[in-house]
Amino acid sequence: MRKIDLIRKKNRQRIHISDRQTNCIKLSMANSFNHEWEKFNICYNLQNAGHKFYTECRTKDLKRRYDIFDLDTGIPYEIETDIKRVKKDAKTILIGK
Repeated sequence: MRKIDLIRKKNRQRIHISDRQTNCIKLSMANSFNHEWEKFNICYNLQNAGHKFYTECRTKDLKRRYDIFDLDTGIPYEIETDIKRVKKDAKTILIGK
């Protein structure tokens, strides 16, 4: 097994996967257009860099949901419009409303 495959396997164990496929963007009409557009931009750049990712996935304990989880680096991404909602355990991208 290649080193990157081992890293992905280890990082996959950190999240709960039910109906998610890698490198597929799950859209939510509850989010703003700007939120979904930023999610697309991040995912596009990740895939362009050869990374595998999940969108809208939960942590193993089901307490948190991340907008994007990069399997290659283990970095969870959150896209927020309000600085008060910034989460400390995720890489947060602030966008305008």
